[in-house]
Amino acid sequence: MADLPLLLLSSELFGSLLEMAEELEVSVREMFDRHRRGASQRVNILSLLLQAQGADAGMTDDQLVGHVTLLFAAAHLTTAHTLTWTLLLLSQHPEVMEKLRQELDQGAESLMPSHDDVESLTYLDQVIRESMRVLPASSYSQRVCVQPVQLGPLRLPPMTPIIFSQYMTHHSPDLYPDPDEFRPERW
Repeated sequence: MADLPLLLLSSELFGSLLEMAEELEVSVREMFDRHRRGASQRVNILSLLLQAQGADAGMTDDQLVGHVTLLFAAAHLTTAHTLTWTLLLLSQHPEVMEKLRQELDQGAESLMPSHDDVESLTYLDQVIRESMRVLPASSYSQRVCVQPVQLGPLRLPPMTPIIFSQYMTHHSPDLYPDPDEFRPERW
């Protein structure tokens, strides 16, 4: 009986979580409707997904809701990780941070740089690429074979899970000399 309040709390929290999920789904579906009505004329990932759905009638709106929700959640998390790791590496390499600061001072016209300003910041691009190489937002990924494939000496049938590590690839000395060093200039 001592666990009963915890159980009630858990079911209340679960109910709250379900309500939030329903609100998210309503918001995503409203976003679909706005895009379909032409409220957004920009080319973005959602407009591309909706075009793909129109070209391939095999994906339902329910499936699209799942894809879009996962895509946005994953993009948010990997972006946050990339920025966090980049700031950590900059704090550990003050000479890189100073060079980047100089480029930002000279290359950005304002605190809110334009797309053209950002495109001209080549050292910033190198810093971010090197940060993602040294400390990737995700250390591994996984996929499932959808058709038979030969991978070196291995024959993989459909539905075989495949796990691979970006971290291990990015730290291979065959691909990157001194792979543990943070050197934006390598890009």
